[in-house]
Amino acid sequence: MVIFKAKITQNLPIFDVISRLIQGFIYTKIAPYEHDGFKHSTGKIFKSSSFKFEYKRDSSVFKLLFSSLIPETEEKFGRYIETHGLELGNIVLEEQEVSYRRREWRNPEIIFWADILMISKTAKGRRDFLKPSDEVFLPNLQTHSFQKFETLFQRDYFGGWKMEVLKSREKPTKLFYNKKPYFTWGGKYRLQADPEMINLLLNSGIGGQTMKGFGMMKVEKDNFEQDDIAI
Repeated sequence: MVIFKAKITQNLPIFDVISRLIQGFIYTKIAPYEHDGFKHSTGKIFKSSSFKFEYKRDSSVFKLLFSSLIPETEEKFGRYIETHGLELGNIVLEEQEVSYRRREWRNPEIIFWADILMISKTAKGRRDFLKPSDEVFLPNLQTHSFQKFETLFQRDYFGGWKMEVLKSREKPTKLFYNKKPYFTWGGKYRLQADPEMINLLLNSGIGGQTMKGFGMMKVEKDNFEQDDIAI
């Protein structure tokens, strides 16, 4: 994972477009192949990378996390921003810092936090943003994860899968992409699966639209009560 920190020189009205600017930067400068993504036999498109930004209104502190299933993509991202800095339109960033963190999981169980985006369409084509408490949320997420594995590894997944919601926020998180709102309910989860599946999701994001700023997994400290886990 690449961790980028900087200060924005002034409070600009950019909150509603940051996700689009970051995505455009990655597609243009780092990984143009992520624009088209990788297609499953069902026609679904999956991405091999994910990002998450932290920038609060009325704040000058900006943080970006970027990870990819493809190590070369992470390396290229890190090298580029170390040399050229992060380019987000006309936004001026100062005191830019770049650091790295290894993300490798060896245990068949992981507890994590994430804003997982799962969308279901109604008969009339309207988007429904699913809550972790919705009956179809976990089954849909399992299907989505299996299809992502099949697409990015080009083989079926035969390992186990058991996922449960440990905690879910009552109020949604609203994130904009191209000025359109998306809603997720941040949750704490426990996933039991083959470590290969866990690492896939850990590095490429879990759920939908990981290249719009969703699905980055934050590993919960509860995991480290065991000695046989590494990250």
